[in-house]
Amino acid sequence: MRNPTEICIAALRLVVLVGALAAATANGAVAQDTLKPCTDGRYEGADGVRKRWVHDEYVWAVTRDFARRFCMPEAFIDEELQGAEAVAFRIKSGTRRMCEIRDGQETCSTPVAYRGALRFEVYLKREAKVPAARPDVEFAIRFDEHQHSGHMFSSNRQRSINLERERLGAAEPPPGYVSHWALPYTQHSADRNFGKSSWSWGVVAFKGDRVVSATGVLDALFLGNWSDGIDLLALDGTSGHLTQPGRDWQGARVAIVLQQTSPRPRTPSEDLSIGQKKVPDGFAYAVVLPPAISRAITSADQGLSPDWDAAIRATITNRK
Repeated sequence: MRNPTEICIAALRLVVLVGALAAATANGAVAQDTLKPCTDGRYEGADGVRKRWVHDEYVWAVTRDFARRFCMPEAFIDEELQGAEAVAFRIKSGTRRMCEIRDGQETCSTPVAYRGALRFEVYLKREAKVPAARPDVEFAIRFDEHQHSGHMFSSNRQRSINLERERLGAAEPPPGYVSHWALPYTQHSADRNFGKSSWSWGVVAFKGDRVVSATGVLDALFLGNWSDGIDLLALDGTSGHLTQPGRDWQGARVAIVLQQTSPRPRTPSEDLSIGQKKVPDGFAYAVVLPPAISRAITSADQGLSPDWDAAIRATITNRK
């Protein structure tokens, strides 16, 4: 039988443990979902459990398996997503200043915020074997495009390696790294191999299976095997083209499509053959987006989302 002193010590240890857990929970360090297994890391945005989280600027559509692997909210799951494990979309914002020379001195206006470029980030299964001009490329960044939605997840071993790869200043280029002109899919005019057939990504609006509107996008970042069995591809486009007047895009769904292009540079409309190609069969690869995220994209393309956080909440609500 334990003596009174041992009982008191055990009770004291229990009180200390309970107090530590309570304090950690209050600080957001421990939450109920820590008991839930996350095989590849944890989504660090708002999940309805944490008391503190990372602000997320993306609209998401993910498969059930992707949500399970990264402990993402149930509200992000959309069964109508096809061709990708997850897609994250946001409006790229920045500031603009007008400058002039007055009395021999440069004078600039107050910075004005603007929203314009559209960012599509696609998480592809490696086993999908998406066609590429350079299938050996595993890591490429165009013009210091280091910010991406992959930073919304706590790191695991593979992502830690990729994060180190991104710090290229003092580090040696990683295996598979190439210059910013040589991403996996698109061949640019600065390439020696320009003149050969290439692959290019685009974004189309479609009804039924018919393309009704299209815009070109540029691959900005590629992280091969970002997480086990998943590649991360980021694409940038300019707003205002997908929903331009005269095109029947209202109520259309959106798809991110890949097709082979000829050596001659073409306009996005020529390359994507509006009204002539079918989704998904008319393209080499297609990521078909669900209606909820499609509405967010067309709204952003028109410049109708001044409160982007509200647009994100509306997308989640409309999915339910």
